[in-house]
Amino acid sequence: MRHGLLAKSICLTNEDPEKFKELLQDYLTRLQPADNVELRLVEQLASAAFRLERFAGAETALFDLEMDTQTPQIEKQFKKIDHACTFALAFKSLADNSKALHLYLRYETTISRQYDRALKQLLTLRAKLPVTPEADVPNEPNDEQTTTNDEPRVSGLPNEPTAPQKGCVLNTQGICTLGRDCPDAHLHKKIA
Repeated sequence: MRHGLLAKSICLTNEDPEKFKELLQDYLTRLQPADNVELRLVEQLASAAFRLERFAGAETALFDLEMDTQTPQIEKQFKKIDHACTFALAFKSLADNSKALHLYLRYETTISRQYDRALKQLLTLRAKLPVTPEADVPNEPNDEQTTTNDEPRVSGLPNEPTAPQKGCVLNTQGICTLGRDCPDAHLHKKIA
């Protein structure tokens, strides 16, 4: 259902939502998102890819429309003209007399950057914060369990640090921003 709603927000009224769902499924199958954060990045990738495919068709239509518009004038002006020249005249007309080509290129660049940024975020997330397998997730501590400074803190969250991190940011009390005593507190100046 979630992907159906996403398809409704991505697809134009004349586009087939099933084509988007198919593309999204290809990305899901290939990239295998491990959690909802990765799922959202994969959805962004599929959305950008779908929009780029739309723009490929729009580029063709833009030039076809311009060539069709110019056909009567070209037939009067030239006895014989090949397709490359017809295209060149359409390209020149769009570049010189219309904002459509410039706007098209700007939008295509923006969507390409969105795709690249989502892919980079996904790869960075996987490299820096890999998801631990469900079997390795520690049990939730109960109120009776206590920890000492020598024992790592147990958490139910798979990616939460289990021990103080070196180089963490200290607050004014010499406690790291994660709420733990920092082993490197002597290296940091306290802010008064």
